[in-house]
Amino acid sequence: VSVPYKTPTPKPTPTPDPRTKLVVQITQAYFNTEQTEMIIVGGVGNTSGVPVSINASDISLGTPDGTFAAIRGSEPPLPFNVGPGQTQSFSLRFSRLPGASAILKVLLSSFQLNMQ
Repeated sequence: VSVPYKTPTPKPTPTPDPRTKLVVQITQAYFNTEQTEMIIVGGVGNTSGVPVSINASDISLGTPDGTFAAIRGSEPPLPFNVGPGQTQSFSLRFSRLPGASAILKVLLSSFQLNMQ
């Protein structure tokens, strides 16, 4: 009995989410002079091989009990792209939250902010 050999079809390699290759750093967090907005300054580096877009839905600032601040502006304006191997500085403006603690999320990164 002869059975013909059939080469198995290779399974496609899953493409990793490029957001896992972003490095986010926060360098400053402070209130504006009127004490009505929190300003957060940082940067995002893209170590993936593809451009990644940062949208308003990728960013949040909230309290541990679930109160979220409205994003009032950004520089560069959202959405912005970070090319492969590139770094983009950013500044974010949020409405001031009640309390002394907040959690900033930018894509897959989270930062605990303790305010005075």
